[in-house]
Amino acid sequence: LTMIFLVGTTTFYIQNTMAYDLGVFLNVLFALYLFMFTLLFFYYIPFSSRSEDIFKSLLKRLEKQMHILKHPQHSWFGKVQKKYAKKALHATLASLHFWSEKLDVHYFDIDAQKLKAWLQTLSSTLKEENINTEQLATLQVSYEQTGLANLFQRGRF
Repeated sequence: LTMIFLVGTTTFYIQNTMAYDLGVFLNVLFALYLFMFTLLFFYYIPFSSRSEDIFKSLLKRLEKQMHILKHPQHSWFGKVQKKYAKKALHATLASLHFWSEKLDVHYFDIDAQKLKAWLQTLSSTLKEENINTEQLATLQVSYEQTGLANLFQRGRF
């Protein structure tokens, strides 16, 4: 085989110059790293798909909606805001029920039975038209007993 190459290069003037092009390999490597960076960026930065993070944001949203219902503004915007808070409250409660099933209750030291009972009382209380401060104080006490405050004190990682 070597003799054939020697004859080919000497008599037929065949050139055997090797050209190495790393551009394709580097482009594939760059695309891979760009994909991984984008994936990690959108997993951690704008939002998270972890159930405890979603549940925390839902609890904050619930607190904001309940504050709007407890202390409404006496203006046109306040009435619109109160009406929207009443509508959005039902969706927030449904989402809380859904994501409470996916929480890691053992890691965050959350009492699962008390959490379910709190969500049931919360749903039944907020379905009423007039919410008094005694009911909200009872909800606050039962909230503290569930251990949900551990979500805000302790992160997953």
